[in-house]
Amino acid sequence: MLISKPFFADAIFELHPKGCAGFIFEDVTAGADSVTEEQYNAGYREITGFDKSESAVFSTNVSDFTVKYADAKAKYDSLIATFNNEEYARNRATEYPDYGTQLDYIYHNGIDKWKTDIVDPVKAKYPKP
Repeated sequence: MLISKPFFADAIFELHPKGCAGFIFEDVTAGADSVTEEQYNAGYREITGFDKSESAVFSTNVSDFTVKYADAKAKYDSLIATFNNEEYARNRATEYPDYGTQLDYIYHNGIDKWKTDIVDPVKAKYPKP
């Protein structure tokens, strides 16, 4: 379950074979809901090697980009859809009592009573879509 809303860089991270060790993405949108191809190309830096002092060498040439905009956009849209579809789960997680309280309730009242008194009302309040 995704706890916080994904950033565009999260999509790049998931697609890049080297993870965060292969690129830098300066999100010029300041967390806006979408990134245009122009913004992507302006903010993306591919690590193409290292110089003599072992500092990373970056390329801003689109042809050097391992993760292309269309792929990153599709992945980002998928992450956002997953995040939105899991809202009920995030709401449920905050509504349920902590595990210790639930286990104590089960111990004193039984599993069936726990389901009807604790689980079912939360599931009814936040149903799966």
